[in-house]
Amino acid sequence: MRAAALAIALAVVALTTPAGAQGHDFTVTIPVTVSGLPANITQMGFECYVYPEDYTNPANQIANGGVRISVSRSYSGNAVITFNAMPGKDPSLARWYRCTGQFYGTDDRGREVAYFAGGQNVGTVFPLVASAPFTLGYNAARMWTRIPGR
Repeated sequence: MRAAALAIALAVVALTTPAGAQGHDFTVTIPVTVSGLPANITQMGFECYVYPEDYTNPANQIANGGVRISVSRSYSGNAVITFNAMPGKDPSLARWYRCTGQFYGTDDRGREVAYFAGGQNVGTVFPLVASAPFTLGYNAARMWTRIPGR
């Protein structure tokens, strides 16, 4: 039986600022579809960062947050990340965001390993099936996205 091809589509569709009813300053929703993952991959993680108009200075970061979702060879659904502005930061100044994704699993000795942390493969090589395509949706040229309506 031919192994399923690995295809990953990540797109951050919404970053909103609720009126405080839910107790969070920001919610990022990422629709995720993965298939053909190796059996040793058990989770997919996301880290998102929110900045004001000047996103070039790391000191300007307004908020960050992350989440891990369980995967088992495939997953289709949303990863929802909620987080609050850091102390002393004004959430109303948020203008730009970016997210990175990574996979977590175990190596052949049972130790946790991360793949594509920060958009790059780190440590051991991601265990892909031969000829399986892989796209994480990370584009360094278009790393930052304007928050809709801001």
